[in-house]
Amino acid sequence: MSETVWLVTAEVAMDGAFGFINVTLWASSSENAVERVESYLHTYDWQLLSISRVIEPDPERDQGDELNQMLEETLANRQFIRLGTYHTYPRN
Repeated sequence: MSETVWLVTAEVAMDGAFGFINVTLWASSSENAVERVESYLHTYDWQLLSISRVIEPDPERDQGDELNQMLEETLANRQFIRLGTYHTYPRN
């Protein structure tokens, strides 16, 4: 099965903080992308709480500065898992 680049937006808990993060990586399917993200986060003792999107982004479409850079870096290295900015929020 061939792999493509995926963009995953995940809700993550780390060190008592809660937030969202974009992740780009190579995977064979949306399910494989989520599994790889969860496994990667687990190596840092971060907890995947939920997934809000899993897409195959168009690298030719402008995704904004941060996502464009993430996609460019991920396309250059098939082993790369790229984490974006962690956006925290208060949780009651």
